[in-house]
Amino acid sequence: MSSVYLHADVEHTLGNLSLRISCALSAPWTVLFGPSGAGKTSMLRSLGGLTRPERGRVVLAGRTLVETESGVWVPPAERGIGFVTQQPALFPHMDVSRNVAFGLSGLSRRSSAERVEQMLHLFQASHLAKRRPADLSGGEKQRVALARALAPEPRLLLLDLDETLMVEELAAVSAFQATARHAAAIHDVDVDALALCARSRARELWYAAPTHPYCKRVGISSWEGLWCRYDGDGPELEQLRAWAPTYRREAWALALADQDVDDGYLASELGDMFQAERRARHQVFPDVEPALRELSATHSLGLLTNGASCLQREKLAASGLASFFSVVVVSSDVGVRKPTPALFHHALGLAGAESAVMVGDSVEKDVRGAQAAGLQAVWLNRAGLPVPDDLGAPHISSLSGLPGVLADDSW
Repeated sequence: MSSVYLHADVEHTLGNLSLRISCALSAPWTVLFGPSGAGKTSMLRSLGGLTRPERGRVVLAGRTLVETESGVWVPPAERGIGFVTQQPALFPHMDVSRNVAFGLSGLSRRSSAERVEQMLHLFQASHLAKRRPADLSGGEKQRVALARALAPEPRLLLLDLDETLMVEELAAVSAFQATARHAAAIHDVDVDALALCARSRARELWYAAPTHPYCKRVGISSWEGLWCRYDGDGPELEQLRAWAPTYRREAWALALADQDVDDGYLASELGDMFQAERRARHQVFPDVEPALRELSATHSLGLLTNGASCLQREKLAASGLASFFSVVVVSSDVGVRKPTPALFHHALGLAGAESAVMVGDSVEKDVRGAQAAGLQAVWLNRAGLPVPDDLGAPHISSLSGLPGVLADDSW
């Protein structure tokens, strides 16, 4: 299911007309039509920030542009929205170059100048760069207006989910510990030892299962297998759904046996309990939401993650971050995992982009995979690991450092 990319609920009073705009859009293309005077242009002007509503809220890609209750108002030049009217409304006091650059406030001076030059060349208007609108013909004005509208085209930024946006391993470890504590309240077992044995036994069963080649191909780990619902179609998912209750029970039964406990009923109970404990531990890193809000002003955001589609999408929904992403690609939807270049190319195709920057915590999967696909990458090194000599990509310790890296013209 597509996430909502644009949400608007605003009210305007325009002379004798009272206009309420209420929409939630997720499609990449939306056609707005209606009779003359119905408010089509007024709606577009409201979304673009050319008129100010009396009441309401507008959210684009997770970024709040308007919220009258709290006083939020993002100026038109900072919205990253292209807008072309029937009459090319150019700024008369600015030359053509400055008109085209109007919506590029999120770029450095050098990047802005390069983008302006690119757009003027595209519309065969390079020779008009220093002219004012009053010195242009009607057709020239229309070409400049189109160049200005298309100039803020957002750069695609692909982000990993686990250990990049959300805590994964520590959440799993904590869920194993909590489940083991329940067993310790019934039998004389060591909590830490039981939790470690459960992880180890689950891994052994996972690797020995006939479904393991599929899980390895799409990147589903043994501990994720302990709480995944395996929703969806396909013979592999059907097999996993059928085997899951046995897998969960046997993992805990073997772990209990390692502690000299034979209790099949408790093993089944622990298998169910682990699922609930893990689902109670959806945690987003504190630097994530502020960074995504800032980045969404200048970039189109996509999520590219390994794993089972239903589980990764469940995590994303629980995180509260879904509205930031216009594209979500999970490896099991495609049949291959990162670092396979085909997965990166699939994401580009869905986004309608020719290039992107991949950001993630794994050197092999995120950085090397992106580079093999011909993309740039940024390594998010939260753990402070040694930086490989041949990394060939910028590295940051927090997502708060990402905007600065992306704005660096030397990169």
